[in-house]
Amino acid sequence: MTEDALPFLGIGIMLLGSLLVTINDGLIKQALTSAATPEVLFFRGAFALVFFVLYGALTRNFRNFVPRNLLNAVWLSALAVLSLFLFTYALGLVPLATAIVLAYLS
Repeated sequence: MTEDALPFLGIGIMLLGSLLVTINDGLIKQALTSAATPEVLFFRGAFALVFFVLYGALTRNFRNFVPRNLLNAVWLSALAVLSLFLFTYALGLVPLATAIVLAYLS
């Protein structure tokens, strides 16, 4: 791959990532019609954890998951969980397009 093609590869990966996030948000909005917000977040996190454990097992290196500064990691995790909870709760209240636009503006 030439160096001139790298920006286009990056753009393609970003577009794919945006598409996957949008699909994920749509699936979460659908799940919120029959389940509570904490339940949806629990199962979303459980499925994500499977991939982290699989990655650690395949590389045989779980040291990558241990933070260097535990206090900062705890604060970051708490803020991320709060942000994810509020976004998921908002998905149940506003149309999907509005929630996605607001999420990308932040």
